[in-house]
Amino acid sequence: MNPQTQQLVALLVDDVTGRLITALRRSPSTAPQLEKETGASQRTIAQTLELLQAHGIVEPQQAQTGTPGRPSRIWRLAADEELAAFERTCDEFKALMLRKQLDDFTTTTAEE
Repeated sequence: MNPQTQQLVALLVDDVTGRLITALRRSPSTAPQLEKETGASQRTIAQTLELLQAHGIVEPQQAQTGTPGRPSRIWRLAADEELAAFERTCDEFKALMLRKQLDDFTTTTAEE
């Protein structure tokens, strides 16, 4: 196993990573929100998010705020859109297969 793969595997089996991904599945969150939800330290959250981002698992978005200062970053799972698109494709395929089965049943029944 190459070093990058080893790093990713170690990251994904980590307990904090699991809690962080679970939290992000519920909703996109800022790092302070993730700290509260996971019970992990600020440093641990920052390091984990950085590694997950490097592997394309999470991505930040700038929070829209009306207050001065640096805007917070809202973290979300990067794969959510791809997963949703895949699930829609699967649903469309299932519907197509059910229509085909219904058509075949109707044709067979009509011939008898």
